[in-house]
Amino acid sequence: MMKLCGDDVIVLMQLKRCQVALQQATTDSTRSRRRCDDALEENGRLVARIEAFAFSSQEELSQLSSELRRRGDMIEKLRSHQHTLEDTISRQQDQVGLYAIDRLLFTFISDVITTRADILESS
Repeated sequence: MMKLCGDDVIVLMQLKRCQVALQQATTDSTRSRRRCDDALEENGRLVARIEAFAFSSQEELSQLSSELRRRGDMIEKLRSHQHTLEDTISRQQDQVGLYAIDRLLFTFISDVITTRADILESS
């Protein structure tokens, strides 16, 4: 066996410390690489979720927009129908008014004729 001198022992101890430091650095590097890979995977999952949410939101917005247009069209049709009904009611009210005037005029003329006939009979 070889005998080591003091300098050799110091060099061997430094070499051992360097090996331990290198091993620790390698372990830390591997752990950091795993964490980075995990973070990249999580980022990918989050991006996919965000894209799915954006697509879903866009689809819902499109559906709501279509529903809004449909309801707007329905409101316009109902307003048009309301105006038509109001015009019909107005014309019918005018006709009822004219009928009432005609009825009053007929009654007046009948009364005048009856009164004249009564006057003529009594004279």
